[in-house]
Amino acid sequence: MIIPKRRFLEREKSQQPRQTITLMADFGNGPYAWIKNASDDSSYVGVNIADAVSGFSVKLLVSEALESDFRHWVINFENNYDDPDFDWGEFNSCGEDMTRRLSSELKWKYRIIYEKPCEDPGHEDRRKIEVLPDI
Repeated sequence: MIIPKRRFLEREKSQQPRQTITLMADFGNGPYAWIKNASDDSSYVGVNIADAVSGFSVKLLVSEALESDFRHWVINFENNYDDPDFDWGEFNSCGEDMTRRLSSELKWKYRIIYEKPCEDPGHEDRRKIEVLPDI
């Protein structure tokens, strides 16, 4: 069966994620995840949806192991970001790895982006990274 191009494009568009989740360490209660409409291309990361105190919303169904790893990661950031010996490369590598894991757990339901915190001296270099789930 041949699907008319218009219907194919409509079906493909309907399968695109409607929301973007950005992972980035910040200050407060250890916030690390924000959500916004996927069509929003601004630098605004969105509304906070996860932190070290409460984790992710239950509806996202993120594993306890991954939530625990995010919690330790963001607390490490809050405690050490101003240490001149803080290993930003290792920190961001860990953040990118957890972002990949989140993308795999959530599949194609969300657009997932990792962003270096502005406290990282190298945050302008490769500032945002979109992670696609393994298929």
